[in-house]
Amino acid sequence: IIKKTMPIVSISITSELLKEMNNLEKSEGFSGRSDLIRAGVRELINLKQERTSLTGELQSILIITHEEGKEQSVTKIKHGFDNIIQSHMHFKLGDKKCLELFVLHGQASNISDLVKQFQISDSMDKIKLITA
Repeated sequence: IIKKTMPIVSISITSELLKEMNNLEKSEGFSGRSDLIRAGVRELINLKQERTSLTGELQSILIITHEEGKEQSVTKIKHGFDNIIQSHMHFKLGDKKCLELFVLHGQASNISDLVKQFQISDSMDKIKLITA
């Protein structure tokens, strides 16, 4: 059996994220943190491929969750995309979480750029784009 050698990459994460990683590793049956991280990276690659395969004019819904108090990050990003945001609603989820719902209409490349801006923001918890 030939084993592939893989480069070693160091990462810094919060203790809360590490705790979640350890829980995922156990509950989902990963053989270690490296397998879990590789699966996460593969999932992000798949999401990017889905997003970049979108073309033309689209109507879509973007759903984002974040901790309460992170609304300024949402506002800063959304103002750069006023031309594709048809509607935006903010909902409170319990005591400490918020949900943002955007109805979007515009070129796929602009919608993809908006999603990317939210993805790279460390203020967002979950991001889901649904295309019509």
